[in-house]
Amino acid sequence: MTLTTEQVWEDFRSRLRSFLLRRVRDEALADDLLQETFIRVHRGLGAVRDPSRLLPWLSRVARSVIADHFRAPPADGPAGAAIPESTEPPSANYNEELGRCLSGMAKNLPEGYRQAFELVEIRGYKQREAAAELDLSLSGAKSRVQRARKMLRESLLRCCEIEFDRRGNAIDYQQRSGCGDGSVVPLEHIMKSTPGPS
Repeated sequence: MTLTTEQVWEDFRSRLRSFLLRRVRDEALADDLLQETFIRVHRGLGAVRDPSRLLPWLSRVARSVIADHFRAPPADGPAGAAIPESTEPPSANYNEELGRCLSGMAKNLPEGYRQAFELVEIRGYKQREAAAELDLSLSGAKSRVQRARKMLRESLLRCCEIEFDRRGNAIDYQQRSGCGDGSVVPLEHIMKSTPGPS
């Protein structure tokens, strides 16, 4: 199937505009950068052979447009004067936003898993303390927390399309459906399924 710029515009325009707006926090600038993004998409779309790689490619093109915008000299100043340390606004924290989704999802876990998970990940108990609170062995508590993390990871990946950087931080996501809201759960615990403190 051959992709056309018109199809990509119809399917991804609003997602890309949201992606840009979250980074520049200015509606008019986001619209300008969206236009530039689609000029580049039009020029390079023929190189995308696998439609499943389209969204990551679009994200890279949009990031490049943002970076180029901040590298450009201001109209009344020298080149490089407008380069910020990062193209990401300081308040953007997708790990935290997705952690809120996970907290809402945690309410739907089976009772035993939910209790162990909430004690460790939301209330900050060490796993040994959670085991004592729930009258479980330490290995039993660890097992429940790990299983709860796995269930939540699967739910989150069904709910959201997430893009990560090399360090495992969420750098962008698009919600599919069903993400809840609530207290923050550390995203890195869920995505890597690493054991928490004992």
